[in-house]
Amino acid sequence: MNLEYAEDIIKDRPEIFDATEISGVKSLGNGIVEVSDTPDFYSVYLHMEEGGVQCVGDFTELKDAEAYAKALSDKYFWEVFYRPEALENR
Repeated sequence: MNLEYAEDIIKDRPEIFDATEISGVKSLGNGIVEVSDTPDFYSVYLHMEEGGVQCVGDFTELKDAEAYAKALSDKYFWEVFYRPEALENR
């Protein structure tokens, strides 16, 4: 698994982030996406403490998104959240 993209975003300032999030995402076209409980793919985001998120990966399979989020969470001691929350209870 390649964590280099996330590491480029985190760099030397992991303290500005406080969690990872896995979202089921549906493509609306033209690069526009929305969180969905019937996703086309799964995105992993970093939560910023001051608000907002930064996408660090897109995955076809939920299990791959979970492995990526877990690797980041294990390294930085962040919780993993799911959106929509129904994904967590799949």
